[in-house]
Amino acid sequence: MAIGFGKKAIEMGCAVRFVSASNLLSTLKKARQEGTLAAKINQLQKFKLLIIDELGYLPFSAEDARLCSS
Repeated sequence: MAIGFGKKAIEMGCAVRFVSASNLLSTLKKARQEGTLAAKINQLQKFKLLIIDELGYLPFSAEDARLCSS
């Protein structure tokens, strides 16, 4: 279903990003270590639709949850 929403959004001219939850967390952790977390979050906010796949399959630590709410 999420892929269908993404395709429709693209057809309507929206910028769409599809990423797995684990890849997103890895990317955000790396950005935090490099001191570029705010820039990475700003980059992700440019998309009209951010599809996060596999959310709920893996447990999140408290640290991961705080990272995603930055």
